[in-house]
Amino acid sequence: MRKWIGQVDWCAPQVAWLVAAGVFLLRLPFCFAGPGFDADSYLFLVAAILSVDRGEYNASRGPGYIVPDIIGQLLAPHGWVYLNLLSSAIHMFCIPLFAAILRTTQVPNASILLWLYVLVPMNIVGYADVMVEYSLALLGILSGWWFFIRGQWVASTLLWGVGAAMRPSQGVFLFAVLLLTFWRYLGWRRALQAALLGCIPLILLWILPAYTLTGSIKIITEYLSYSLSLKKWLGHIWMRLIAPIGILPISILLYMVIKYFDLINHKIATNSNYFLCAVASIVIILLFLRHPFKSNYLLLGLPFIVYIISVFPKKAIATITLLAVAQNFIAIPYDAALYDPRPIGPGVLYTNLTDRLQLREEIYTLVQNANPNSVYIVHERTAWFITYELAKRNPQKWDYPPSRRGRIYDRERNTWFVGPSPGEEFEWTEPGSPIYATDAVYKRVLQERYPHLLPLVRRIPSKRGI
Repeated sequence: MRKWIGQVDWCAPQVAWLVAAGVFLLRLPFCFAGPGFDADSYLFLVAAILSVDRGEYNASRGPGYIVPDIIGQLLAPHGWVYLNLLSSAIHMFCIPLFAAILRTTQVPNASILLWLYVLVPMNIVGYADVMVEYSLALLGILSGWWFFIRGQWVASTLLWGVGAAMRPSQGVFLFAVLLLTFWRYLGWRRALQAALLGCIPLILLWILPAYTLTGSIKIITEYLSYSLSLKKWLGHIWMRLIAPIGILPISILLYMVIKYFDLINHKIATNSNYFLCAVASIVIILLFLRHPFKSNYLLLGLPFIVYIISVFPKKAIATITLLAVAQNFIAIPYDAALYDPRPIGPGVLYTNLTDRLQLREEIYTLVQNANPNSVYIVHERTAWFITYELAKRNPQKWDYPPSRRGRIYDRERNTWFVGPSPGEEFEWTEPGSPIYATDAVYKRVLQERYPHLLPLVRRIPSKRGI
């Protein structure tokens, strides 16, 4: 059996489609468990439902994810499950496409590399998410890469531009990587032609719709700045990079990069695909390190990183693959719900699935059973999920103040749900209103920021770590 499995060309077209179907089935429990593992997943839902309720476009985030937002508006009123399934289904097309790239470029150990790509924890849970922009962007970029290796630069440029327009906060930088590759291997004239051609989908699918829907390009140009102390920055690196992937595969990967640096450098210097992958990997990693809040910032970089790994010996690739896959089941380190770090514990799949299920249960309980004339202090992600549920159930009986994200008012019960931001004063609450908080928010937020409220707060048992 083992010998037979080792002899299968997993990158062959029909076999790769079977792999893609298997991964889609593996994701189904996550698709039905909850909207996603990213706080922006809930912002995406809220923006979609607001757009439908108010009859005007509400952007989910800057710099504008126009096409994904419109897809969200079509499906979000019917439930987040449909968006999860769509995201996973779109990514299912990316798997045989990446397999075709590995097979066509004849990289060594292509079958192992394909398994590494599809089974790394981040890839399994990241595309079981309502934010369809990641799978749409990857489909466009991989399609463009496929035409690039076949020498069809016009199709490559247009498809890469389409992918970039789906997630411009990262896509425009990846498009610049393609232009740099053209410049190096095809000359400056072809790079200039590609730049002009690639601007067409960017204008048609991003800039022009953003202006048409909002009346300006402010959403594109306005920058939301973030500041982090070194301690918090390192904490995010631990929570969003090391814990989801695993410290062992990351350590071996870094060791192999150092050991085979000369070989990698030679490949980059002589092969356009390795050059493209190296620069794309660096760009994605730098964009993540700039604001390391979310693991799925790294999703678009995974195919490029896996391709670079092909220069390592087979045993090293197999070891990285096995350790990365093992992180799905036994996590080293363990970081359940990002607030319970331990050296070892249940894998990423268990942690992510239980967190989604517990969040869903908590939301439905709060929405259905909240007491009237009360204030509920919850995690920010919980507040956005509540916003979506209230708006979907009865758009006329809730309010979402535009000036204050994460503060939701249920008119029917005269009840507030609040995800407190730093410095929240709660000056708008009515005197004597009962205040409730989940256990986790009581411990992680109130004790640190609002100790004066503790005697007034009634704690709600919570299974979740956030």
